[in-house]
Amino acid sequence: MLTTFHDEEYVTGALRAGADAFLLKDTEPATLVATVHRVRAGEQVLDPKVTGVVVSQWRTWAAGRSAPDPAAASGPAGAVASLTQREREVLIAVARGGSNPDVADQLRVGEATVKAHIHALLRKLDRTTRTQLVVAAYE
Repeated sequence: MLTTFHDEEYVTGALRAGADAFLLKDTEPATLVATVHRVRAGEQVLDPKVTGVVVSQWRTWAAGRSAPDPAAASGPAGAVASLTQREREVLIAVARGGSNPDVADQLRVGEATVKAHIHALLRKLDRTTRTQLVVAAYE
């Protein structure tokens, strides 16, 4: 998605529709080209301004909910509760927009290890795309 709008409605609509990237039209051409290549390689990319919208929306949503009991949770919350500490770290890094190389550098592991964790996250959280992992992280 390439747009001038980055309000909540556009961002969540694009993510729900399966967008693998959400950039604003003021994105530098080199970043746009790099993003196309990253998406083609299976990654998802969010403009930092968009990430802020998603985080703000999640905080608003979370503030109105009581803290779930992970032991009693089913669905995505229960699945997230069953993740290993490292899988949670990878999920958080991915949700913050990190590419596989970025996550590998941040966690001081190999890129193949990050890919293996992402594969496990997709399976455990019953998701098919990296974008869906981001949504699950914020849910």
